[in-house]
Amino acid sequence: MKRIATTVLLLFLSLVPAASEQDDRGYLQAFLEDNLSDAGRDVRIIGFEGALSSRATIQELTIADDDGVWLTLRGAVLDWNRRALLRGQLEIEELSAREILLPRMPNSVLPEDSDAPVVTLPELPAAEAREFSLPELPISINIGTLRIARVVLGQAVFGEAATISLDGTASIENGAGQAQLSVRRIDEGTGEMTFDASFANETRALALSFRLTEAAGGIAANLLNLPDRPSVDLQVAGDGTLEDFAAEISLKTGGEENLNGQVILGAPPDAEAGTRVFSFDLSGDMRPLVQPKYREFLGPDVRFAASGQRTGNAELQIDEMTVTTQEARIVGELALGSDYWPRKFALDGRIAGVDDKEVLLSLPGIETRLRNAVLNVKYDAADSDEWTATLSVAELRRDDTAIDTIEITGGGRLTRGDGIAIGSMAGTIELLADGIASRNAELDQAIGPRLGGSVRFEWREDQPLKIPEFKLTGKDYSVSGDGTIQGLQDRLNVTAAGNFNLVADNLSRFSGVVGRPLTGAASLRIAGTGAPLSGAFDLRFDGTTRDIGLGIPQLDGLIGGRGKLGVTVRR
Repeated sequence: MKRIATTVLLLFLSLVPAASEQDDRGYLQAFLEDNLSDAGRDVRIIGFEGALSSRATIQELTIADDDGVWLTLRGAVLDWNRRALLRGQLEIEELSAREILLPRMPNSVLPEDSDAPVVTLPELPAAEAREFSLPELPISINIGTLRIARVVLGQAVFGEAATISLDGTASIENGAGQAQLSVRRIDEGTGEMTFDASFANETRALALSFRLTEAAGGIAANLLNLPDRPSVDLQVAGDGTLEDFAAEISLKTGGEENLNGQVILGAPPDAEAGTRVFSFDLSGDMRPLVQPKYREFLGPDVRFAASGQRTGNAELQIDEMTVTTQEARIVGELALGSDYWPRKFALDGRIAGVDDKEVLLSLPGIETRLRNAVLNVKYDAADSDEWTATLSVAELRRDDTAIDTIEITGGGRLTRGDGIAIGSMAGTIELLADGIASRNAELDQAIGPRLGGSVRFEWREDQPLKIPEFKLTGKDYSVSGDGTIQGLQDRLNVTAAGNFNLVADNLSRFSGVVGRPLTGAASLRIAGTGAPLSGAFDLRFDGTTRDIGLGIPQLDGLIGGRGKLGVTVRR
């Protein structure tokens, strides 16, 4: 509401005669400071003049959070034609600033007493395909000069301190618009970004040109964390109508081409109204973009390709999607109805090293290697409502763990909703891991060489996710139970309820993990509810023990034989 009030006041003042200009400074400056400031944001303005004239200036504006000032703007100028508003035109001759200092990004942590609204997931849009178009505004907008002579960026913003300048123009009138922007480094670094685009609703003509060039050690290389911080040259250029549009994409680093290809949009002549086809095909040698140890996985020729169409009633079909590297290949297809429910999906993937060598996966954290992996997922409503999924992994290796084989299989039913009937999905997923070994001897003894498990789930559009049964079994121990999860569809206020049963027939296998010689057997049942985002929970623990021992003679005599445990914990 504060921003709305500020905007309304400024629009009103733009129509007030300039005779009262001498009275504007103190009141408006205080009004803007008070209404632009908020919890965790303190705005201060120095030298605000000319709010009621066609040329308004601000000597200095600062924005601070709890850690201090993070933005300083100096020498701001707004030069515009107030009377043009009466003709339905917003004409800005100049929107400029002499200097902007941005040493860091703002602290976005909300204070404890913040009254920020609860975040909710957006509702899905109506199931209809909408043509891209510029807004038909009641007034035309024209910005003749957009200029910031000097922008000083701190190292904390992009990983490298930089000083840049910004120049541009923009306009929109009667559903046609254009924008031009140029950003240049003006310090010891070398780099430039240019953007030039135009579009007209009536002709559907789109022209697009984007180019980013930087010398070695530039902002882009730091943002992308490229090895050795090479020079970067990225170009995107396209011209045509939305019924026949093609854009060329090229990426070079260190003077060598890493990725190039084409993105195409079109309208088939014999298709129903509103149908658009699309395709992209990008390929190249992307090895210089990743750390040397991951380059064998990519190889000299990586390819990303897909083609499909979107119909006038918002049905989406991807006929083929392909991702290919030297050691991996993924092929898939997808069809969604106008209700966003899948009509068909399929995914086949394989990872295998050259000459049967181990593959180092490009994953963060501890290095992960495997001999091979095969993935298959399939569903086609035209044949049946059954879905299947399998994943097989051979010789998974990490620095701390090794597993000889992992087999995951899944299957069930997926019933599409049709606006009247309620859609649902159910299935069972089973897991088997064999040949488990850990470098931690205590952990290795606790887990054992083999783990098996399964989980059943049921979900309907108007119901919470139900897990009627899950189970994980090792040697001499098991974990089982059931549960429900609510709030996945409407809000981030997720709540869960469930029952867990833990059974250990031989506690001695966990002695190394707890650092104490254990004996006997135990079972524990946990029942309750919890809200992960808020941290609230209400849990009840009930357990039994048999001949339990902790290696403490004075205590073992008291807790031996059969025992019971009952505890309630709430937050």
